[in-house]
This record gives sequence, C-alpha cells and structure tokens, in this order.
Amino acid sequence: MKCEPRVCEEYLTPFGRLVLFSYDETSEDGPVKPWENIQMLAKDGHAVWKVNGMEKSRYGWSAASPDTFVMLYSRDGNFYANTFGGYIFKIDIETGKTFYHGFGK
Repeated sequence: MKCEPRVCEEYLTPFGRLVLFSYDETSEDGPVKPWENIQMLAKDGHAVWKVNGMEKSRYGWSAASPDTFVMLYSRDGNFYANTFGGYIFKIDIETGKTFYHGFGK
C-alpha cells in the first residue's frame, strides 16, 4: 500500500482544507492520482471533493499522458491552480469544478 503524498500548499476555507499534494509523489495506482492532486479535505481528513483534471482534456490532457497540478494560490478571493503543462484553472472551492483561466509558463 502506497503512502499519501505530502501536502505542498494548504488553505483553510469555509468548506474545509484546500490542499495541493506533491505531484511527484502521486501515482495512478496510489491513494492520490496525478490529475486529482488538489482536494478539499474535511476535518476528519476525508476528501469532500477532488479536482478531476481529466475533465479538461480539451486543453491537452489525455488518458495516455495526463497532466498534474503543480501550484495552488489565492488571488482576489479566488483560488487558481497551474498544471505542469502551463494551463491555469480557476477553482470553485464549494464544488471542486474548474474553469479554464489561461496559459502561462
């Protein structure tokens, strides 16, 4: 059984702890998938929701070579995540849904 990856970024929100797990410690068969390494955790530690990066395949993600999140940050009361491939997504912290915001490397 694989260990849960370390938390790289963490924010306390009204909905729980918004965390970014270290992408280089995730795996397809581990407890945290590379494309789901941003999660909202409840007080007891269970995942309330996971960002599903595979839903954004039209921006270069594919099942054969999925991207992963490498940065999580807050700006002007909103949360954003950057992928290894350079895509930027705005995150709805209540639902975990993501919205394409731009590209930047």
